[in-house]
Amino acid sequence: MTNLLKNKMSSKILIVALLTIALVGGVFIPTEPAAAAISGGTVAGNAAADLVVNTSGADYNVTFDTDIAATADSLWVIFPVGYTITDGDLTTAAVSDGTIASRILVNGVSRAVNNVTGDAANRKITIVLNAAIDLGTGTGTSFRILTGIQNRTTAGNTGTFTIDSNATAEVEQANVAAVTLTSGPVHHLKVTAASATPTAGADDELTVTAYDQWDNVCSAGANAYTGAKDLTFSGLA
Repeated sequence: MTNLLKNKMSSKILIVALLTIALVGGVFIPTEPAAAAISGGTVAGNAAADLVVNTSGADYNVTFDTDIAATADSLWVIFPVGYTITDGDLTTAAVSDGTIASRILVNGVSRAVNNVTGDAANRKITIVLNAAIDLGTGTGTSFRILTGIQNRTTAGNTGTFTIDSNATAEVEQANVAAVTLTSGPVHHLKVTAASATPTAGADDELTVTAYDQWDNVCSAGANAYTGAKDLTFSGLA
């Protein structure tokens, strides 16, 4: 009798164990949907004058794509260190779709903008749309930022930009290629000699370099200082 009871109990334990394994093994675990990712992002000055150091109200063209369907009603651009972004409400007129102010282009369709704000602390400009729109089906998103940006005062490579949106689980693009800023207007000249201890009566080659007020060399862009120049020295004979 005792052995029979033990056998029955063992059988029940085995059955319960098998059922437990079956339930655990048969549970359907849903997978998370693939996250959308910003890709193909570009940020570029609208004209040469917009890429001069310290330019206030510089215009920038922004484009990007999203690899899969991604519905969003807000998107933003973060500028590199050194840029100054106007804080607060920039008004909808701060952006355009390339032709019409207060709109951006999404998949070839001009879309109305509800608000544009600047975040000085984070060097960020945010665009809020009138309605949520799928950014990921079509030819991409593009717009021009018309106000709210002041370029940094250091010429050369700016460092990368970041583009993102509030689409669910959107992955930002943080490596959007830098732009190259050029110098401001010529502010002063520096003369350097080939030899700091020239021999009396011997030639000594002099180099004259033009700089803007932030000590950027005026060698390229709208304020390039190139070509032959006349230099007159005066003083004691």
